[in-house]
Amino acid sequence: MLSAQGGSVALMQDDSDEFAVDPYLPGTRPTAGDPRVDEAVARLGRLDGLPLDEHVALYEDLHDELRRVLSELDDQGQPGGPGPAGR
Repeated sequence: MLSAQGGSVALMQDDSDEFAVDPYLPGTRPTAGDPRVDEAVARLGRLDGLPLDEHVALYEDLHDELRRVLSELDDQGQPGGPGPAGR
């Protein structure tokens, strides 16, 4: 749950395990349930070692890969794509 007070936004935990893993700590990223997506997201870790002018190319490559995965899932009728109702 997000809470905004005094112009700031804070992440508040509730009784669920939704935020049990902090995705911002190294080695604690939750999985997406698809190894292709997990691999693409893990590649974001390369940003720290890249010059700033190469960040856009990495983002574009990851975006293309994630779109391919979603398209494949949609073609297979698996969860993760918009399916017939989302078109």
